[in-house]
Amino acid sequence: MFFQAHITRIISLALVMFGLSGCSYLSFDRFEDPEVQLLKVQVVKARLTQQDFKLYFEVDNPNDSSLFVRGLNYKIMLNEVVLADGKSSDWFFVDGHSQKTFVVPIRTNLWGTPGTSLNC
Repeated sequence: MFFQAHITRIISLALVMFGLSGCSYLSFDRFEDPEVQLLKVQVVKARLTQQDFKLYFEVDNPNDSSLFVRGLNYKIMLNEVVLADGKSSDWFFVDGHSQKTFVVPIRTNLWGTPGTSLNC
């Protein structure tokens, strides 16, 4: 009886140890931040009072798992002057180890931007 309890205890301990060693392969702490780059600025309309652009961004996901993007806050600056800022509310997925390009339409008004002046 004592021998059977001892064997059961050893087998149970071995199963727990093997089960816990499998958890070491789950790496929750190795998440890398995605990179966002501005790829291109396309001029849609350029008038004297307002300008319409399309900004092409690329999100690079260096992780194994998919990345769920729920919008983007942006600020476009030229020589420390804010030309446009806003928020894109698009939602999309970026698969693991891949890139996704998305477009954000913006409108600027250089005449109404404080601190800007045209030197003629």
